[in-house]
Amino acid sequence: LNIMSSADWAEVRELQALLQNTQRRSTVYTLAERNWVEVVSKVVELGLIEIIHTIDGSDYLTQQQLEREVRNELTQRGGRVNLVDLHQAIGVDLKHIEVKVNELIHNERNLELIQGELIESMYLDRMAEEVNETLQEAGHLTIAGLSKTFGLPTDFVLSVWCCVCVVTVLCCVRGVVFVVPEC
Repeated sequence: LNIMSSADWAEVRELQALLQNTQRRSTVYTLAERNWVEVVSKVVELGLIEIIHTIDGSDYLTQQQLEREVRNELTQRGGRVNLVDLHQAIGVDLKHIEVKVNELIHNERNLELIQGELIESMYLDRMAEEVNETLQEAGHLTIAGLSKTFGLPTDFVLSVWCCVCVVTVLCCVRGVVFVVPEC
């Protein structure tokens, strides 16, 4: 008979525990960065995806990811964001931002591009509420003052104000908007 010493049994138990731990772990396969670059390059070459390189060249974005990033920035900034700020926040060339924003504006009625800023209709709704409150308190506002307050062109402010605020009766004389008592 071959008799094992207690030291041998301890080593066997240790090896058994090590084997059990190894068997319980899931196998994870990873690729080196170089291999990932080759895979992505091949998929792009085959035309299966279109990617956009970030300015620093360290990352890629798909068109769908770029759209999500633009929407996220617009939401985080309260419904109004400058295209240059989008370019800096997302980290892609400004031409990609402009193309994506124009595509979004073409497909969605709730977005407008005014002097290089993407503006969502909810921002305009909040602007109208603020203007209405101020108008109710002061009794009058100037279009130039509204334009300055919101940093928007006067013709745009006037067109938005006339379209959004249809409940209040208004009179506009030489650029000053007045609340007119109902008859």
